[in-house]
Amino acid sequence: WLIALAARLVREVGQLLAGAAKARRRLATFGMDGELRFASAADRAAFAHELAADVTRLIGRYHDENAKGGRDHRVIVAVHPILKPEQDRPER
Repeated sequence: WLIALAARLVREVGQLLAGAAKARRRLATFGMDGELRFASAADRAAFAHELAADVTRLIGRYHDENAKGGRDHRVIVAVHPILKPEQDRPER
């Protein structure tokens, strides 16, 4: 499902960027990227649990179903292992 999320992100933002360019307007987006190393699988699971809880809390705080003139936004958060450089990968 992570690939499907990434594909949807590329498709939707691509369409939005094309529309913004055609209208000669800027597109309000936000992205962040970071790297971290987990000491254990349990730490990774705890991180995912906390991240989900914090994002859910923020969405609950700022989402306003009745906001007149408001615009819906999509939030996507992904965590995946980082590929090792080619020279560090084991031979097959």
